[in-house]
Amino acid sequence: MWRKVVESGGCPHPALLTPLMTSFTGQSDHKLDTKGRLFVPRRLIDSVEEHSGRNHFVLTIGEDPCLYLFTLAGFEEHLAQLRELVQGKADFSKIMRGVAGLSSKQDIDSQGRILLPEKMRAHVGLEKSVVVIGVFDHIEIWDEDLWNDRAKGSEQAYLDTAAIFFRGGPPAHGGAQ
Repeated sequence: MWRKVVESGGCPHPALLTPLMTSFTGQSDHKLDTKGRLFVPRRLIDSVEEHSGRNHFVLTIGEDPCLYLFTLAGFEEHLAQLRELVQGKADFSKIMRGVAGLSSKQDIDSQGRILLPEKMRAHVGLEKSVVVIGVFDHIEIWDEDLWNDRAKGSEQAYLDTAAIFFRGGPPAHGGAQ
């Protein structure tokens, strides 16, 4: 169903290409421990539809300066979409190696933590204080200060389109009502 919406020029975001079985939402602030581990909120883990997939994730570099955390199934879906997009292109192998090299399978430990490898943390500027955000098909992990700067724009963009989203009409008064 969602693929038809996209093909008709509707929804541009890949997160909405297929109906979601797992849907992550919400935001919370956290501190990394001295080993670079992050406590993953229980509500996010419990959002994973398939019980056997609740402790196994793939961590990768996001398109913004943040880390993306996918379920194994969610990551495979994104890989399939990427392969479809770049199949036959001259740099196909480079792109696939890049994705593989910038991704890491990670398990949640018995304390509910996941290791964020030092190289990945450095790549996106994560130090101690982070924000964990559910973004429907994946979880994003941001540096707290950077997220606070970016969040203003994200919230306003949502408010500017909320009327269209909920009622199908243009926003009144520039967004917030």
